[in-house]
Amino acid sequence: MKLGSEWASVTNDFVIRMLQEEPKISKLFRWTNCSDELLIQTIAFNCGFMNRMYHNPNGADNLRFIDWVRSKNGSPHIFTIADKELLEDATAGALIARKFSLDKDSEIINYILKKTGNK
Repeated sequence: MKLGSEWASVTNDFVIRMLQEEPKISKLFRWTNCSDELLIQTIAFNCGFMNRMYHNPNGADNLRFIDWVRSKNGSPHIFTIADKELLEDATAGALIARKFSLDKDSEIINYILKKTGNK
C-alpha cells in the first residue's frame, strides 16, 4: 500500500483503469479507516501509473504542503511553531499547508494569520 494526499487530478485513462479494478478496490479498501489517503496512490503504484504522478520534492504535491515524513498512524504531521521555517521554505510551491490544530499549537496559526495580514 502507498499513501499520500486524497486530492488529485487524474487522467481519463487512469479513471478507466480504476473502474476496471473496482472489484479489487472494493475488497481491499472496504474496511480501511483512511482509504481516501491510500486509494489513488496504491492503484497508481500497482497499475503502472506511479511514474506519471506529480511529485514535488518539497512535499507540496497537489500544491499542498503535507508532511507525511513525520506522520503518525497514517495521519499527517501536525505543524507547530517549531515548524515555522520549514513552512516558509516548503510552501513556496504550495497554496495550502496541512495540518494544524488549535489544541496542539495555536501559536503557529496566529503566526500565519499575522504573516498573511489576516490578524
